[in-house]
Amino acid sequence: MSRIFHLLFLALSLALTACSDITEEVWIQADGSGRQEYQFDLSSMYPFIGMSLSNSPTLQTERPDTLSDKDRMAFNMVKLLDREKLDTTISMRGLFAQIAATQGMSIDDLMQKLEEGPEDGEDGPTTAQLESIRQVMNIFLGVDFRIQSDRDKAKLNLSMISRFNSTDSTLVKSMTNMLTSMSDELEGKLPPGVGNIQEMFSGNILYDLDGKTLRVERKAYNQKMLENEEMGAEGLQMMKAFMGQINYRLVIHLPGKVRKVSGAEAEIDGDKVTLVIPYSDMTDPDKNWDIAIKFR
Repeated sequence: MSRIFHLLFLALSLALTACSDITEEVWIQADGSGRQEYQFDLSSMYPFIGMSLSNSPTLQTERPDTLSDKDRMAFNMVKLLDREKLDTTISMRGLFAQIAATQGMSIDDLMQKLEEGPEDGEDGPTTAQLESIRQVMNIFLGVDFRIQSDRDKAKLNLSMISRFNSTDSTLVKSMTNMLTSMSDELEGKLPPGVGNIQEMFSGNILYDLDGKTLRVERKAYNQKMLENEEMGAEGLQMMKAFMGQINYRLVIHLPGKVRKVSGAEAEIDGDKVTLVIPYSDMTDPDKNWDIAIKFR
């Protein structure tokens, strides 16, 4: 289970806290279903990422199978970034299948094991924890990551893509609801790694479709995340200074022509709405979003 949570945390840490301009683009259908894509331009970090990873003595090996899970993932990233050009999509379902295969299981076998729980006398997560882990996995089995790079042009882009059946089942809404329920049920005693995921999701955007009106809401990031003791006051100030150079761009495609946007300045282009917010504002509790978009 620790491998699963490490994979989830690494993916989310990279996607949701990447130091780059971020575009969140969402396509919403009339029935509330749709697709969501987080796009990160990491080009400015490309040289530093490659240098940092390739200079690690741990990764100078011809036996990646001897590395830890974390170092093996970094080793594979080095190999990816070393290509002249790259455009590949990584399925979370495929990664989970690989993890299950190391235990001689399929994804269905793994999910069944989560439902059954530990055998009598065997230590392991509680029944409630296993149910929550199963819910997390179900959500992430539908997520894909796309990596695009061009070594000569020093271009590096990352996208996280997910699909939803309703605005109540977007990736962020599903994770927010599940983690809140999980925290209540376990009296705040979340499994390792899950608390970090919960904090990262505290400042992301939620949608609510009601007829011909889409409501867009966002709260500032959880102060617990911003007051990370390991980071320290100096580290926090450096992070905020760097984040001050980052913009968060939200592009929403509606199922009809937009009539009006209330609660924020926005660019309207037919059935598309674009909003931009300095990333530093997202840590300001006085700058929450409560936006209503009316369309035909």
